[in-house]
Amino acid sequence: MTTPIVPHSLFTIWRADEVAECLEGVPEHLYCRLWNDIVPKQKPLYDEHGEHITEEPVIGSDDLVSLGWDILTDEEKLALNGLAEAQDAKDRQWLADHGFDRAYDRS
Repeated sequence: MTTPIVPHSLFTIWRADEVAECLEGVPEHLYCRLWNDIVPKQKPLYDEHGEHITEEPVIGSDDLVSLGWDILTDEEKLALNGLAEAQDAKDRQWLADHGFDRAYDRS
């Protein structure tokens, strides 16, 4: 039995569509997997008239971990975790470059 791959904390907040669209460097095959297999499980943010149902999804119910982490392969999980870590590193660098002294840790 293999050790489960723990998801990056970002994926307990972001929905699969946000991961696919906003996380830099998602490969095309993984982008398609997120959209085809997990996004359809998400609750809509808009009603049938295009009006917002909610601005903020409920954390812990519609995020990537809650809706689809378990169907991703270990390779896909590792790829997403790596991309999230790379984004964290960029964010920490940006904060440092702009004079923010407090520690930045999203893990």
